[in-house]
Amino acid sequence: MTGAIHRGGCQCGAVRFVASGQASNVGYCHCRICQRTTGAPVTVWGDWDVQRFRFTSKQHPRVFASSAHGRRWFCEQCGASIGYMDERAPRIVEINILALDDPGEIAPSHHSWTASSVSWFEIADRLPRHEEDGPAG
Repeated sequence: MTGAIHRGGCQCGAVRFVASGQASNVGYCHCRICQRTTGAPVTVWGDWDVQRFRFTSKQHPRVFASSAHGRRWFCEQCGASIGYMDERAPRIVEINILALDDPGEIAPSHHSWTASSVSWFEIADRLPRHEEDGPAG
């Protein structure tokens, strides 16, 4: 792996990973599946090529089929949301940016699935908004 190195993992430390290079398509997601799997009104995802991502711990995350095509990764011990893969884009792994050791290194560029936004959650930035999937979706 070459380029910037981004390390991360779950809350308890059982699952650790590394992603190299820059993330693409970094954005806030307001969809109901993300809300339910994270317990938050919004989460932030970034895309990496699968060849630029690897687990560095013995323990790998559990996989949950959250839709007909989506597979979410979470820590079996602490429940932390780690990543996502879509069977329609098998070369891309989406990483929960907040699972990075330094999430402040990577800023979101847009909002996706705003049609599902929680009514009491105010978006205060001026980033582009997409009622459904974002610019790369």
